[in-house]
Amino acid sequence: MAKETARGSIILEILIVLLIVALIATILYPKKVWEQEEENTRLCRSNMDRILKAELVYQKYHYTYTDSLPELVSFIRDDSTKSALRDYFYADTALAENMLKVLREKDEDANLLVENILADTLFFAVLENVDYDSNLARVVLNR
Repeated sequence: MAKETARGSIILEILIVLLIVALIATILYPKKVWEQEEENTRLCRSNMDRILKAELVYQKYHYTYTDSLPELVSFIRDDSTKSALRDYFYADTALAENMLKVLREKDEDANLLVENILADTLFFAVLENVDYDSNLARVVLNR
């Protein structure tokens, strides 16, 4: 004799399977979004760091900051001397970054040393700009 099942049981089984799939999707989708957001944050911070460094170079040449990104970009791109220096810097930087990466992966003490040097270098650049801005403020206030 054949086993009898309720009429709605197939519909309920399909509904349960669909709900399980929806539950799995609601768990996995936010993780993907969070990973994308972390990557976007890392990329944005890297871009802001590059803009900061370009702004510091601009400030060194003009003794003032620029207020527009297109002016900063044209300053970095247009000068042929700076273009040659930029090409040399990128080539040298790529080699240095690869060497530092290998060194940092192999030796924890080297990793700490590199992090300290990077922190000190950025701190010196900030102090130098604060000193320049303080001198500029003194000149303006004394007028």
